[in-house]
Amino acid sequence: MKAVRLYGAKDLRVEEIEKPKISQNEILMRVKAAMICASDIRSYNYGNGRMRLPRVLGHEISGDIEEIGSNVKAYFNPRMRLTLNPNIFCGRCVYCITGRHELCDERRALGFDVDGGFAEYLLIPSESIRTGAICEIPDNLSYEDAALIEPISCCLHAQNLVEVGPGDTVTIVGAGPMGIMHIMVAKALGASNVIVSEIVEQRLQTAIDFGADVVVDPVKEDLASIIFEATGGRGSDVVIVAVGSQSALEQAFNLVSKGGRVSFFAGLPKGKENVALNANIIHYKEMLASGSFASTPYEFHQTVKLTASGILNVKPLITHRFSLDDTSQAFETAMSGRALKVCINP
Repeated sequence: MKAVRLYGAKDLRVEEIEKPKISQNEILMRVKAAMICASDIRSYNYGNGRMRLPRVLGHEISGDIEEIGSNVKAYFNPRMRLTLNPNIFCGRCVYCITGRHELCDERRALGFDVDGGFAEYLLIPSESIRTGAICEIPDNLSYEDAALIEPISCCLHAQNLVEVGPGDTVTIVGAGPMGIMHIMVAKALGASNVIVSEIVEQRLQTAIDFGADVVVDPVKEDLASIIFEATGGRGSDVVIVAVGSQSALEQAFNLVSKGGRVSFFAGLPKGKENVALNANIIHYKEMLASGSFASTPYEFHQTVKLTASGILNVKPLITHRFSLDDTSQAFETAMSGRALKVCINP
């Protein structure tokens, strides 16, 4: 089969490799759509010490069941259209049994620890099947729509943790692809006022197109003044930092209201993990801060329902499409700043 494998930083190769052979407890998926994620780009640019190379990247995926192991045949229909949570959970640790699967002690992931979806076929491990990773794609969703469930479910998880709800003012710092998805999810959860901070002019217009109520270029405008004016001096109920910036994380605590919530959604580069925080702001505002990087199986299923219902219209998120043979060009496009989501169609 044809696959795209990473051999090291900036070394991505389209190759013919052996088609995976499944066990009695596994499923083989014929990949139909796979999106490029920011984490794929980081692995491409800098390598990834977590990976055993060469590795097939890609974890935002959808496709058809091609083969079903005999022990799991009773639970799935041949040729079922599916998408799946790429995280592989043990289902036994304290985090899994309390519903916090994303914190699983033995968590692995497709496209990182095992081969992912930038290939014609993908082996779905038995642990994924056992812990509910597989979701059938509703008839009204395309394969491309379904491949977007994973990143949107991560946004839903982050917003569940900081309890975004009806009437909230939500400030989103960063209007890249994930920031845009956060706008969509915040609106779906009932936020009445979504303020977006972004320094790239083109992305400000994109944020408006996807439902932002107020957009701010913090280089040209005073973000804090605009937020406090929009909220009657209270500050934002929720601030979501969707860009890997130390200064953005530090500023977030000054933007939030008393009793407000801050979500650290984007990780920081190695060597720049430490930020200066005024602990008295946290103390006297009685505010909460949360980190977030993945989603649970339940939230993944919830996102499928939200998307199929039409509450989330994901189609405009896909701006570019490429074949497996053109994956290097797809990565260049994804890194150009012109794209939202770039799809690989094997």
